[in-house]
Amino acid sequence: MVIKIQELKKQDLSKLASFSAVGMNFDRYTDSKIAEKLYAEYFVRDAWINSTVAIAAYDEDELCGAIMAKFDNEVILGQSIFDRFYVDSFKKAMGLVFDRNSNVYEQINQTMLNNLEINLHMDGEILLFAVDPKQNSKGIGTRLLNELENQYSGKQIYLFTDSNCSYQFYQHRGFNQADARRMVEPGRNNGDKMTCFLFNKQL
Repeated sequence: MVIKIQELKKQDLSKLASFSAVGMNFDRYTDSKIAEKLYAEYFVRDAWINSTVAIAAYDEDELCGAIMAKFDNEVILGQSIFDRFYVDSFKKAMGLVFDRNSNVYEQINQTMLNNLEINLHMDGEILLFAVDPKQNSKGIGTRLLNELENQYSGKQIYLFTDSNCSYQFYQHRGFNQADARRMVEPGRNNGDKMTCFLFNKQL
């Protein structure tokens, strides 16, 4: 395997969505495979239309993982009307299958970020970070993060994640856990709870 780090190809967004669905355990939020796929597609394409940089790892032409981020005063990647219509359509459909706790998740994240920015200005946000589950433990995620650090050295960046994701990755790579809040998992009727995390780092 020879991994090449380059710009993410737009045609690989659906494959990246399949990586995200597994790595972020989207199946915990719904029993419907259709809803799970719908959310994964929405998640990735929403990141795409808000990103200013999308770095990917390829083995020849095969996508192995990607990291998307947005930084202040940079041009976003997905500016087409079709891209935004696509995301808006997914968002409306999602509202039919996910409960109100989905909004609570966003509100908690925003509260944590507001508190962080009282004392520290953020230059950017990691919107999405996913690696092919079959390629875990091969250093692909580390290489992607290193490339982002090389391109944006000195920038303050943050990201949201939760206890259903591999948040330990960030703890082992110099990120600061700025905040953590508990909430009821979206889509769960048994009262199961999860932890929302806010991490930050100077690249």
